Amino acid sequence: MTATETPIAALPPPQRFHDRHEERTYLRAVETARRILDDPSLIAKGAIHLERFMSSDPRQAACYSLWREVLADGAERLVRRLLADSDEGRALRESSPVFVTFTPEELRALWSATPA
Repeated sequence: MTATETPIAALPPPQRFHDRHEERTYLRAVETARRILDDPSLIAKGAIHLERFMSSDPRQAACYSLWREVLADGAERLVRRLLADSDEGRALRESSPVFVTFTPEELRALWSATPA
């Protein structure tokens, strides 16, 4: 299933962003979601990152537990939860393991796609 065949575009974006950082985090999450839907094997990469960097940190126990649950949901459900305009969606975006490494050029392209 490709990202164009999924309801990412149908998911309403957050009504309002607290600041530019939150908006950029959302834009990065949308691109990450597209790539996960195109290549669900990226979920395993995120799981490795989660285990390596979050599992032993007691301060991240709640995020770790939430992400373990989300990773087990499969690609489409993961995307819906990650992009949801909800407290959970914001928490997931702020604590996301690394699924994709963006180049500086890719990030600049994401940021320039929206008004400042």
